[in-house]
Amino acid sequence: MEPLVFNTSIAKKKPSNSDECPFCHLEQLTNIIDKNDGLIWLDNKYNTIENTYQTLIIESEDHYGDISNYSYAYNRRVINYIIKSFLKLSDQSRFKSVAMFKNYGPLSGEV
Repeated sequence: MEPLVFNTSIAKKKPSNSDECPFCHLEQLTNIIDKNDGLIWLDNKYNTIENTYQTLIIESEDHYGDISNYSYAYNRRVINYIIKSFLKLSDQSRFKSVAMFKNYGPLSGEV
């Protein structure tokens, strides 16, 4: 298996979101794979790992929502949704492996 190459120059091409969150205008999101009661799974526009298929999950419509302040029940829902999404990708023979990581904030994808 080839090593993963993290390309920080791709991350630098992302629009600045210091003024506005790119996920706050849900009607402007594209390439949505699935939606489930506030959880959204979509293709990542800015793939920072070369030669990979990358998706992301918007885990809350609340801009300030975070795993640290979700209720126990909501955290379970988020984690179950992530696992189901992971398994859907894992079941596809076109992928050799599937990796997950938690990313957060305007500097996500940058080093």
